[in-house]
Amino acid sequence: MSESKAASVVFTNGSLLAKNAQDAADSLKYYVKGSTGSKTLESMLSMNPNNSTIAQVVNGHIVAAINTSSNGSVKIDGKNIELNGNTRVVGGFNLVPANETWQDQRNLNVYRPFRWQNGAIKMENGVIQTTATNVTAEFPSYKDILNNKYVIGTIAPMYLKYTLWDSPKMSHEYARTYIGAEEIETPMLAVTTTGSPVQQGEPGALYVGSFEFIDHKIKVETGGIYVANKTGSNFDGGGSVGFQVWNGIGLGRSTIYTPSNDLYIQQGNVGRALGQSYNSAIKVDVHCNKIISKVANSVSSRLSVKTDITKVTYDRALAAVEGTDIYDYRYISDDSGQHYVSGIIDDVNADPQYHMDEMLINKERTARIDANLIGYHHVVIQKLLERVAALEAKIK
Repeated sequence: MSESKAASVVFTNGSLLAKNAQDAADSLKYYVKGSTGSKTLESMLSMNPNNSTIAQVVNGHIVAAINTSSNGSVKIDGKNIELNGNTRVVGGFNLVPANETWQDQRNLNVYRPFRWQNGAIKMENGVIQTTATNVTAEFPSYKDILNNKYVIGTIAPMYLKYTLWDSPKMSHEYARTYIGAEEIETPMLAVTTTGSPVQQGEPGALYVGSFEFIDHKIKVETGGIYVANKTGSNFDGGGSVGFQVWNGIGLGRSTIYTPSNDLYIQQGNVGRALGQSYNSAIKVDVHCNKIISKVANSVSSRLSVKTDITKVTYDRALAAVEGTDIYDYRYISDDSGQHYVSGIIDDVNADPQYHMDEMLINKERTARIDANLIGYHHVVIQKLLERVAALEAKIK
């Protein structure tokens, strides 16, 4: 918003100036040029090429005055100043006294104090605009970002906007808050610890009561609400985003969706466990009344759904059985004292001390494939039954 080189004050016929001029015309004897006089009530008119003053004097003291100077400035003094009719202001209102340039909120007991210089209000082109230079945040969370910046606040019929710039030249925008009839926008530039800009367009921070939302996105699109990382996705190079609920989550349609065929449940809070691999994470127990598996209940034994079919030989089955040690054990996290019997996947020793055939372990080496073990045992038992039958035939 541009500033005018000169200022003007316009009064109507019913204004204070017109009234004083009429009173002065009725009492010309009270015009005393360049003098404060000594009567109880006097008027004063002082005019020269550089300065003109119209004033009212009571007991030798000026109580109201209008002063105009050749530099275009106008000064109105009085206890109460009332402007009647349409008033036009070209330029701006200064928000600080004439002998001050700084405003400091640190001693005002405000929640988040600021300091700024040269605060002013401009009213032009249908909007009200506030400006301040050298704005500094006097609270830790924004002190590095809001340091000696230039701030513009705009109040318009359809929106409210605050913009943070590097300087009055406005060569680089740091942050912006826009509240309009159709949206609320708070984009913020990512900054380093020294306050230097690193790239444009990063999301800012939103504080509503105890709710804080920083550096990520909530996207409302057709069919759902998405919590995404700063690039707008949840599964890309921008890093995954965790959504943590402390007191449980309700499912309106009793459904949990996952973008892949796997759903992993592990122990830990989202913030610390998000980048942890599932293999190294602590597992949890799932307690429920019944688990219904689509795979287990589907007819998956059909030939039409299989490929790479080879018959398991007795030697391979025997090798799997002989290469798997069976142990009795208890779980560390189980306080019931229950014992279990099976093979063990050794994920502790570099040179495994507990042996299990590789065909009995899943690719992630996190679980046994007991179905394979049963199949191998079946082949071994078949072979043993054949040998038993042959021996019985010889005995007979």
